Amino acid sequence: MNRRRFLAAGGAAVTLLVADAALVEPRRLTVTRHLVRSPGAAPDARHVRIVQLTDLHLSPIGPFHERIAREVAHADPHLIVITGDSIDREDSNGRLDDFLSLLDPATPKLATWGNWEHYLDIDLRTTADVYARHGCRVLNNESAVTYVNGKRLLVTGLDSSQSGFPDLAKALRGVEPAANHLVLAHCPVQRDHVVRHITTGSVCPVPGLRTAEARGQTEGKGGRDVSGARSKGPSLPHRPSLVLSGHTHGGQLTLGGWAPVTPPGSGPYVAGWYRDAMIPLYVSRGIGETMVPLRFCAPPEIAVFEWEMA
Repeated sequence: MNRRRFLAAGGAAVTLLVADAALVEPRRLTVTRHLVRSPGAAPDARHVRIVQLTDLHLSPIGPFHERIAREVAHADPHLIVITGDSIDREDSNGRLDDFLSLLDPATPKLATWGNWEHYLDIDLRTTADVYARHGCRVLNNESAVTYVNGKRLLVTGLDSSQSGFPDLAKALRGVEPAANHLVLAHCPVQRDHVVRHITTGSVCPVPGLRTAEARGQTEGKGGRDVSGARSKGPSLPHRPSLVLSGHTHGGQLTLGGWAPVTPPGSGPYVAGWYRDAMIPLYVSRGIGETMVPLRFCAPPEIAVFEWEMA
């Protein structure tokens, strides 16, 4: 092959790769399925099915979002959790309203903020109201007990460590520990903070992690907690069963599984399971894109968890 043909072939290959990354992979929706088991769960434990959606980065609602809703309905979840970055424009509350209207209103839903919600020049209470209209509660440094398929589940939602101020001590203060405990945290590196906090009772963050405790006082718009009190570690022996995160988009553009770039707040985590600490972490690739409307070897994901609960 002469040089001209080689360059032409290379150019054609690059064009195909770009076309795939721009037109094909961002709509190549995948549904991943995972089994989770709480310690002490009976051999015939009843399953609780949880669907995680994250990083929706909602564009105008169309057939792709309708397909997402159909896949969620097909999974038949007992609970839907949405782990941040649903919107990334000041005028996106309407898109969120339209998307949530596609989901079954009878299915309980819980959500957390991501970094993009905090970037926007809006009052996040208006976004929380949109969620509430569709039966979805936003957990911002809060915990909620829900009974799903006959099982008691404690869900703790943390603010994003990027642009927000997560406060685990506040979220767990006065909350009774549970055998089945799920933590929703947009940024994967927050799992390290949760582990440190649970094991030591310390509020000292992992390096580079923004927290309400480190700031001393959270303030600002968007429904953030305003408190002059310094948080203390939880007085009860909590041990979460699982942390669900997003934020990374699975690297969004990867080469053979290697992600050249991940956003701040990712830590060493890119996608999938991380069982290297006392609390397992799952990082979903999410649905949308940010910065560039491309995905390569990191297709959008709906994660479905079958949880055998104690």
